[in-house]
Amino acid sequence: MLTGTLTPTSTSASWVESFEIVDDETDEAIDLTDVDEITVTIRDPKTLTPMLTATYTGNDIELVDDGVFQVSFTADEMGGLSPKTYDIGCTIEKDDQTVQFLIGQLPVLDGIVS
Repeated sequence: MLTGTLTPTSTSASWVESFEIVDDETDEAIDLTDVDEITVTIRDPKTLTPMLTATYTGNDIELVDDGVFQVSFTADEMGGLSPKTYDIGCTIEKDDQTVQFLIGQLPVLDGIVS
């Protein structure tokens, strides 16, 4: 499981982030072609309210290479966030198993341009 703070993003821009999943023992990419679901949620750290959620089955998450998936939120979606640091989490479901891939923080800065 990954933990930590992601690179800051803006309330005035799309947020597109790629994540790579590799086997810790072999350093090889894990095949994601038969995943059932990938879910990424950005939530308010004080109220614990989910602010944005992306899913693989909802076409917000795309498999872009072996072991690599990309999450996308539009500038309009990001514009609905207040500038602050949010909690972010990601789970992956495959073969009736759910694993926590990421727990961290996502700083969202005021993009100034509206």
